Parts: sequence; structure tokens; C-alpha cells
Amino acid sequence: MSTEHKPKKKRSPAYPGYSLDQVVEKALRLYEIENEHWTPLEALAEHWGQKPTNSSFQMYLSAAKQYGLLEEQTVATGRQFRIAPLTADLALFPKDSPGAIDRLQTAALKPRINKEIWEKYGGTLPSDQTLKVYLVRERPEGTFNPSQVDGFISTFHKTIEVAKFGHRGTIGKKEGNGDQSAITTGSLVQWTLQGVGQFSPPRKVLGVSQDGKYAFVEGMECGLPMTELTEQVCSPTTTMLPATTTSPPTSPFFKPQRAEEESPPADSAKERLTLDEGPVVLTWPANLSQESVYDLEGWLKVVVRRARRKAGIKDEEPR
Repeated sequence: MSTEHKPKKKRSPAYPGYSLDQVVEKALRLYEIENEHWTPLEALAEHWGQKPTNSSFQMYLSAAKQYGLLEEQTVATGRQFRIAPLTADLALFPKDSPGAIDRLQTAALKPRINKEIWEKYGGTLPSDQTLKVYLVRERPEGTFNPSQVDGFISTFHKTIEVAKFGHRGTIGKKEGNGDQSAITTGSLVQWTLQGVGQFSPPRKVLGVSQDGKYAFVEGMECGLPMTELTEQVCSPTTTMLPATTTSPPTSPFFKPQRAEEESPPADSAKERLTLDEGPVVLTWPANLSQESVYDLEGWLKVVVRRARRKAGIKDEEPR
């Protein structure tokens, strides 16, 4: 009788088995049917047209949790699921609106492996061949099974594309890849850190330091390194990151103002409400388009939802 043992199949690190768009569709389907109520495993499978024991259903569950779109709890009767706040926020915004894109980008980098690749390559992906070598041979925290890595890379590219970080193979813009010599007083620029733009919309350069290494940009107290700036005509939807840890020169053009003392732009509307804790001021362009009104309405719902959570107010039952 042979005592030989078959070698164990190498397991890859945890990664979403489906791209973000596929999982968002499932999460929004659950929200449409169940709102934010906890849903038993069997009922969720039925909502998604699956059987609880199907491997594809289990992969959807895992991916939805990794993207931060689904929450899970275990009770006496078994496992239960409900949509996460990120899914509820997504449902409030029109497709392709800035609010929706911002939340898709947040979800895309929720999975640990996706965030790791984002940070390792600074926002610009290498070729699939180079990425494959890293994942199969070089990754310090555990390498991939060679038979699974191509599927992951394809899914990852699709997720980045859906989140509108940039064209295939690129996440945002690489730091310092623009022509800094073209940046002068009056230029509109984008400031990029770790592959993520900081300004939306682009901001104007008010002046340049004598050594040419820093630009003084409107609204910024300190000069920004030229190597982190690119001249822009328009700006993508962006996510703010902490400011650089270097010590650039102070901008001579910076004039700080208290928010409540700022004068609203021309052709704008303004409402002010004084609460016990302080004033609430809302300013918006008076000539909003219908699409912008829908975006504003969705954003206000998100703000109120978050305020209710911070105040400990439970969400109201749907009417």
C-alpha cells in the first residue's frame, strides 16, 4: 500500500473573487428588497438567485464583505447579513455622479490586497507580467497560487476601471510625471500624493519660489513641491489625503479666513440655521442644473444620515 501523499494545493491570500461592479449590483439588490434590515442567509441567497451551498454564492458574500458593502452577524438561528453604510450611500447618488464615484473608489481599495498594490506601485501599475511575478514569487505576506493569479489580476483591473481611477494599467497619476517647467504663475495644477489627486477642481498657481522648487497655490498655506504638481485643464474626482510631511516655505499669498466670515460667490444662495451647538451654513450656486440638484439632494441625505448616527438616533423605518 502506497504511503505517498499528494502535495497540498497552495492557497492564495484572500482576495475578492468578483469585480466591484458585480458585487455592487448584488448589494444594491439586497438594499432594494430588504432596506437595512438583517436578512437570514437563506433569504439572501434567494434574493441573489443562488443556493446557500453554491460556491459562487459564498464568493459573492466574501467579496461583498471585503469591499465593505455587506455586514454579517451570527445569531441563534444562524448567519444574517445587511447592507453596510457604504452601500446605503451608493444608493443615494445617481450613477457616475461625483458622490457615487467617490464611494466606488473607497470600496475598490477596501480589500487588503487591492490597497497593498495601490500603495506598492504609487498609483501607476506595472505590466501584468511584472505584477504576476510579484504576486507569485515576491510578495512578503504570502504568494499566490499560479493557477489563480491571472484571474485575480483581471478582476483587479476591472475594479479599478469601474472606480474610475484611470485607464487600464494606471491608478490616478504618478507623482512628478508632468512637465513642471510648464507650471508658472496662473497655471491650473493638480497636487498628487501616493497616486491620488488632492484638488477638485484644479487650483491656480499664485507664484513660484525663487529656487523654482515650490509653487504657491491658492488656499494653501505652504508651498507645494513642483515634483508633486501637474498642469491641469480639468480635474478628476479625488480623495483627500494628509498633507506632505516635508517643510516647504510659507506661501506669501495665503490669507486664512474663518468659514463663517467668507463671502459667498456671486449668483449664489445661502441659508443659515443656528443650533444650540453653533451655526450651520449652507451655500450653493443659485443656477443649479437638474442633475446637480439631484446630486445635492443625495449628498444632504448622506449628511443627515451621518449626523443621526453620531447623535445615536436609529434610522427611521421606511415609510
